[in-house]
Amino acid sequence: MFKQVLSSSILASVLVAHASLAELTVSDSWIRAMPPTQKMTAAYGIVTNNGSEPVTINGASAEFAHMAELHTTIHENGSARMEPLGDIALKPGESFTFKPNGPHVMIMGVTTMPAEGTEATFCFTTTGGESACSTAPVTRGAPGGHHQH
Repeated sequence: MFKQVLSSSILASVLVAHASLAELTVSDSWIRAMPPTQKMTAAYGIVTNNGSEPVTINGASAEFAHMAELHTTIHENGSARMEPLGDIALKPGESFTFKPNGPHVMIMGVTTMPAEGTEATFCFTTTGGESACSTAPVTRGAPGGHHQH
């Protein structure tokens, strides 16, 4: 009996974890097209917590690269530099925007640069171990003529 109750509890935990995964969504995503010899690029988009519990994003990955990190661009004294962004806590209903010249997913160690006009997948990871992925267009600028500054 105890084994059956324990198994039911574990199953319920897995189902809850899986349900929270579906609550984090990525929209308006895109990946910057770069020349095929480049080993770095960046990804952008809006991550929204559609769930009823807080979610903390603590990393990223890309199917076509060895590593991806959450970065932000700091503008000081007429120059810009990138530094790690740290964790992003999203309350239910909150969104966070990754955009050029601001917070972005820095994709490094690219094994094969996706060609402009194709699509590629990148993912956000959470402290709970879940991933929210987006298959995004590879383009030189924000799709649809939107200017993201």
